[in-house]
Amino acid sequence: MLLVNGGNHKGINFLRYRQLVLFFSFSCLCSVYGQSLPEIETVENLNIGKYLGVWHQIALIPNYFQKDCADDTQAEYEVLSDDSITILNSCLSLDGERLLAAGIGRATGEPRNFARLKVSFAPKWLAWIPFVWGDYWILSIDDEYNSVLIGSPDRRYLWILSRQKFIQKEIFADYLEKAKKNEFDTSLLIYKLSSLR
Repeated sequence: MLLVNGGNHKGINFLRYRQLVLFFSFSCLCSVYGQSLPEIETVENLNIGKYLGVWHQIALIPNYFQKDCADDTQAEYEVLSDDSITILNSCLSLDGERLLAAGIGRATGEPRNFARLKVSFAPKWLAWIPFVWGDYWILSIDDEYNSVLIGSPDRRYLWILSRQKFIQKEIFADYLEKAKKNEFDTSLLIYKLSSLR
């Protein structure tokens, strides 16, 4: 497996390492209060029905809570209620174990905006604590809902996802340009060259 930038793309099993959920949430809180960055534009009129289903990770800025994933990282979204969705993230570890993390995403704002989700992978009994929720914003998506650019307003987290395990080079380059314009450090992105067609 060839990773661009020499990255160590991995993920984590929250069923075994729940304390890391709190670490991640606290990190999000600190980064939000520690920076002043321009507002990021998100997708307008997101069709959440078309967004649901399985997405494959093409690229990401490495993060602590995905450090144990070696391959086949994906996310599956399903409707939970009028303003929330379920999230099931999974990946393969280096030893081939399938790691799972189940969470919830809540639409924000009025009217409810699914392009600006608050997500949490913490146990339900911690859901009342604000800092267990992190920002998960949909920055760009193609007309057919086949690929998507996702990031956080603090610019620490960035993902490119696709319905397939590959993406067209032109679309990938377009997402990189959009991320750069929004002041993400795209030099940190890691991805497999084989995932670009």
